Amino acid sequence: MSIPLYISDLDGTLLRPDGTLSDYSRDGLNRLIADGMHFTVATARSVVSIRQLLQGLQLSLPVVNLNGALLSDLHSGRHQSIQAISPETAELVFDQIRSNGLLPFISTCDPDSDHLYYHAIENAGMQWYLDDRLGADDNRLEQIEDLRLALADPVLCFTVIDHRRTLLQDVRASLENCFPGQLQIYLFGNSYSDVGDTWLTIGDAQATKDRGIRQLLAQGGYAIDGLTVFGDSDNDVEMFRLAPRAIATANASEEIRTLATEIIGRNSEDSVVRYLHGQY
Repeated sequence: MSIPLYISDLDGTLLRPDGTLSDYSRDGLNRLIADGMHFTVATARSVVSIRQLLQGLQLSLPVVNLNGALLSDLHSGRHQSIQAISPETAELVFDQIRSNGLLPFISTCDPDSDHLYYHAIENAGMQWYLDDRLGADDNRLEQIEDLRLALADPVLCFTVIDHRRTLLQDVRASLENCFPGQLQIYLFGNSYSDVGDTWLTIGDAQATKDRGIRQLLAQGGYAIDGLTVFGDSDNDVEMFRLAPRAIATANASEEIRTLATEIIGRNSEDSVVRYLHGQY
């Protein structure tokens, strides 16, 4: 019999609407993990952000982060798997972003450390993100004069933030047209801010949660028939298609609810942990 493995998205799923992990969920997960449950997370967030949000949670399994660009040890930050955009494509994507008058944040990694580069803050949404990262003491942050220099490292993700959603939609369409099958692009509003900002994130086509989960399954010797995932939004689609049990929160997008094998309560109700208590 295969060992059950449970993997949850964070925002909109395990975390409450204010972006925190409740005491109930933290304590409940710790009890379940201590009793032998195999649990981890798959998220668009970085290891730095996960570590801050899940402080006190006794996770021992690797975490899938940056939407699957990285599979990492949460405590050391060491990456066990990296999926970067090819250098040639990263240069062209950067040029296309800049040609639309936009400045991205650029997430990269090198053998020694991770980086989150930026040049200037041009709108309230970008300021929100910078303040959020500064508040988390994110040591990846680095302001540089020539943002193109960031492309010397393997690029994991471009994050473009602006209030002009239509402009970002046009940029997405143009990138999808120019690089068919090469990029994974998500467009979404920031549910934690009140400035009306929209985010466009751009990674490699293979930087998806299901790829990171497949790596974890192989490394841990887990069988796919023991996999259960939890999610709520578009970047969970691939892992929902992978897992035999895909559990959506009631606040999930229509597509995710359609793909789900079961729908539980809202993320505001600690529904993931309440479900796990009933299963384990």
